[in-house]
Formats: sequence, structure tokens, C-alpha cells
Amino acid sequence: MQGTADFALCYQGGTLRLVGYSDADRSVDRDERKSISGYASILGGEAITWCSKKQQCVSLPTMESECVACTAAIQEAIWLRRFLQSLSVTGHLGEAVVLHYDSTSAIAYARDPNYYGRTKHIDTRHHFIRDIIAQGQIESMGIEYKNENKCC
Repeated sequence: MQGTADFALCYQGGTLRLVGYSDADRSVDRDERKSISGYASILGGEAITWCSKKQQCVSLPTMESECVACTAAIQEAIWLRRFLQSLSVTGHLGEAVVLHYDSTSAIAYARDPNYYGRTKHIDTRHHFIRDIIAQGQIESMGIEYKNENKCC
């Protein structure tokens, strides 16, 4: 941290839109077989929050570990939007936060309440994703792997 006291985030104007990126890697921990979740929250083109940590549960399908990561990203996005609104930050904060992630099965699970497939066992806390999308607070977006933002 020494020598960085004068560093700052610089917003160049324009629209302040809150965007999230989420990803998970499958069971990298060889002992516990737990995945690592990562997310980043971007405001006006600058990362303002980010996190990378081991998931607390063992995920069976890859889609489940992606849903765990998305849940954490959505919780952060909801808190950030409220925090920014309390600071009277203007922009597109009333609109749905766009959340990008690269799992097509997790996107199908999040968008379609009838998507049942191999999801019967998933903890109800991760059904939170569906509710938030249905309420219009989050817009679920896929991201092509080749264009994936490597900030998480």
C-alpha cells in the first residue's frame, strides 16, 4: 500500500451503470472438493467491489457452483445499489443490474422456474436468483467465453 496514497478511481463522466460479473471454478480444492466463487461489480467502467473465495458447500453439477457464485454477486449488487442511492449517486441505478456469467445451464435455471433437470437437490437459498430476476432487480446475461472479463 505504500506509495499508492495518491491513487484514485477516475470516473470520466457519462452514464453510471452498475454491472456485475460472476464466475466459479469447479472443485479446485482437491481436499474438500469445494469450488471458488468470484465476482466483480463495475460502476461507470471501474471495478468498485470484488471478491474471490472458497464456497461453503460442495457443488454436485458445475451449474450449482455457478449459481452459488451468482447468488453472492446478486447480494452484493443489491447492497451496492442501495448504498449508492443513499449517497444520492445518479445514473441508471433504478434499472436492473446486468449480471454476466458464462454458464448456459445456470442462465436457464435462473430464468426458467420450470427448469428442473438436475436441480432438485439445490439449496433453496440459491432459488433467490429466480426471485430477484422475476422482480426485475437483476437482468441475467450470458457472456461468451472468449470475451469473458478476467477481473474475477
